[in-house]
Amino acid sequence: SSGINAEYGGLWFGITQKHGGVYFMGNPIIFWINLLMILVLLFINVHDTYMNLRLKVSPYKGELLHQTNWYLLGYLLHYIPFFLMGRVLYFHHFYSAFIFNTMLTAGVMEMIVQRAHVKVYGAFVGICILSFLMFSPLAYGIPVDENKQTYGFVKYLKWLDTWAF
Repeated sequence: SSGINAEYGGLWFGITQKHGGVYFMGNPIIFWINLLMILVLLFINVHDTYMNLRLKVSPYKGELLHQTNWYLLGYLLHYIPFFLMGRVLYFHHFYSAFIFNTMLTAGVMEMIVQRAHVKVYGAFVGICILSFLMFSPLAYGIPVDENKQTYGFVKYLKWLDTWAF
């Protein structure tokens, strides 16, 4: 289950002694934000249920919460089968789950913006843009030489020891 939690990347196109390859990992900040938003959505659902039990009006009640819960179901239906597989998994196994998770993140952010100041949304968008600019070489694939060395500033993006670039 390495794709969604951004522990490992993928080294493609045959690393051999004579040839290089392409290293592809994705954007770990977006992966981590998406995972955080699943937890936030679960908290919102618990809060909504609590408010309903106390016969109070929940601030998150409505169609948006309902739709976002469907995105959570879509994420789980696309992620769990691959999580249970006993073989090596690559990012393309997780893309359908990632799309649902990103839509879930958009729904949760919309609920947060409805309750919070617009600056929260602006900070979120800023983080997404900055992470895109930083990690776009890893999201689109970067060349790797025959010694499995990456080029340029990308070596400074290795935040975890489990990342193989």
